[in-house]
Amino acid sequence: MSAKRGFLDRLLTFAFGDEAHPEGDRPSVGAPMLSAWLPHRSYDSSTDTFYNAGSIGFIVEAAPMVGANERTGDLWTQFLSDSVPSGCEFNALYFQSPSVGPKITDWILPRMLAKGVFARAAEHRARWLRRGIWMSLSKDAPFLLRQHRVFISISAPVNSAIDIHVLNTVRDALLTTLDAVGMPARKVTPVELIGLINELLSPSSDNADKPSDYNPLDPIAPQCVRRDLETTIGEHRIVCHSDRFRPTGEEIDGVPVIGEVIPDKFDLRFFSVRNFPQRFAPWDGQLLIGDPFNDKLRHRGNIFISVCLVFPDEEAANSKA
Repeated sequence: MSAKRGFLDRLLTFAFGDEAHPEGDRPSVGAPMLSAWLPHRSYDSSTDTFYNAGSIGFIVEAAPMVGANERTGDLWTQFLSDSVPSGCEFNALYFQSPSVGPKITDWILPRMLAKGVFARAAEHRARWLRRGIWMSLSKDAPFLLRQHRVFISISAPVNSAIDIHVLNTVRDALLTTLDAVGMPARKVTPVELIGLINELLSPSSDNADKPSDYNPLDPIAPQCVRRDLETTIGEHRIVCHSDRFRPTGEEIDGVPVIGEVIPDKFDLRFFSVRNFPQRFAPWDGQLLIGDPFNDKLRHRGNIFISVCLVFPDEEAANSKA
């Protein structure tokens, strides 16, 4: 750019005797944010498809699987081998969310309406359960309340032969497979995606300040990260610190109540698998949420697990070779 501009300056000086040229690119006035690393750009509501920086795809949230057997493994093997075309990426995300406040509220509401001894017992029980979000309910072992969430996304490169119609067929096959194995599923919208990323970076017991809408005219990535989020990048971790005073989920005359939300600082650490097992039975998946007998193998914090399967496109690889 500097060499090109220097040539133009010399040309303008030679022709007109002046080196003036139009103003350059607008300087960046904002601080670097984590949203710059997110690929999400836009969303097509007619086809429920996300358009990313280099791919297109969809996201589905499914209920965690309980009671997997050999039939479950056969159904998943059939789906991955027959329904997912070459060139796609299959990504499964598992998240232990501390946002269990809405679930506790749904449980306590009918008991509070009953009043009397039911309301008093439910109030004490709800207070005890909320304490188990950040503190162990047992003195002898880590026993924390978590909401287990599973997300499945499938994407394809934008320059491949896989179009939206093919992805719709893959999504229908995925929903059929999830229904066959007993995992109710639903499609994820941009509002839910923004809420998920917000919950990952700044988790809370209620997640009361999650967005209820998004601007379809702006890119999705900048809307996924809170403006009050402060990130400190270290050698082995990323520390996320958000504003301590924010909406608590309560309202007075339609106005959100601002209160102190603790904890407000989280230490993100990342690990990778060194050696995968030769065979991983479906019923061994329960160990991902913690060993039921060994206290030392139970998770003490928020866990986020990601598994990505890449289906190589042999024709594209051969053409490049």
